[in-house]
Amino acid sequence: MVLFDTNILVLAQNLDSPFYEKAIDLHHQVFEGKIKGVLANQNLLEFYSIVTNPKRLVKSLTSEKASFEIKNYVERSNFQIIKTKGNELELILNLVRGKNVKGGLVFDVYLVATMISNGIKTIYTQNEDDFIIFSEIKVINPFQ
Repeated sequence: MVLFDTNILVLAQNLDSPFYEKAIDLHHQVFEGKIKGVLANQNLLEFYSIVTNPKRLVKSLTSEKASFEIKNYVERSNFQIIKTKGNELELILNLVRGKNVKGGLVFDVYLVATMISNGIKTIYTQNEDDFIIFSEIKVINPFQ
């Protein structure tokens, strides 16, 4: 099972991205059952935040379109949606121990904690530098 980081969801919405085709291909592989794709609620909230913000995405989506896309992920796709289990705060505190995690990076740690609590060991992301410090998971940039 592979967790798709939010950037892959965003790239699949951005027709102008040079990574659009690959992001769509990854989605198709999930829909066809070739990849067991996983998303966390956090990914879907981050997705909404990014795709509805014209400062982050030139061709931003309306809130209705973004909500529709999220419902597609939840109700009509082969992506499994994982939820927090309640032990993530303790996991986060253990994960950041001895590491120089500051500011907004704590949200990536929260995602890693959610992965670990759900037994997910691999993440697809374009931002491998944000996750590489965690030996508990395997980080793959599918665009390289």
